[in-house]
Amino acid sequence: MFANDAGLQNFNNIERIDFVTTGGIQPQNAAQLTVGFSVFERGGNDTFQIAAITGIDGFGNPTSYGTLTLSSAEWGGSLLATDTLVVRGANSSPYDFEPSKFVQGQSIEGVFFTLSGLGVAVSDTIYGFSLFGADVTGSGGDLVDWNNATFFPTDTSNANGGMDLVSGGILWAPDGLGTTGLLVPEPSAVLPVLAGAGIAALWRRRAWSLFRKRPPR
Repeated sequence: MFANDAGLQNFNNIERIDFVTTGGIQPQNAAQLTVGFSVFERGGNDTFQIAAITGIDGFGNPTSYGTLTLSSAEWGGSLLATDTLVVRGANSSPYDFEPSKFVQGQSIEGVFFTLSGLGVAVSDTIYGFSLFGADVTGSGGDLVDWNNATFFPTDTSNANGGMDLVSGGILWAPDGLGTTGLLVPEPSAVLPVLAGAGIAALWRRRAWSLFRKRPPR
């Protein structure tokens, strides 16, 4: 993800990945600020940025953001090892997808972000989060238009991009934490609730799978 220097083998045009819940998340007290999101990656060796979505339009598109938070050498321990077949589309007609690389024994590692770590305060409402390359700059409204090269460079290197995203979009809470009022129901929808054990070195948590993973930007 995010590496778009045409000289790279795995270059792409992805500038941002959004995880959106249209109802919103609104912590009611300081304890609920310990709730947070997990992001998992193959290899656990790439740098990215994350920001809370602080506003959306009627279609669920982000309209404002909090402050960018950089994740660098913060990956946890290996959860498991996996073999991956990389499939790429050809750069010329007929643009068929073909296997390009077989990666063996790559570990999956994760990182956890609390609401407070993303700059969220009690009674703030956020609508999920977005992931960005490490060279993206700006904050708030600067992060809305991913076509603006002032804030979203078009020559992102593997060092600033190259993220091998495995999964995300899960909200974790410490077991036993009171969550009354934390989740704002989505319009005409009931949010699914999943029970989950802890991840990596985190204490046991409950997990909600809240987010629609929007198409890569």
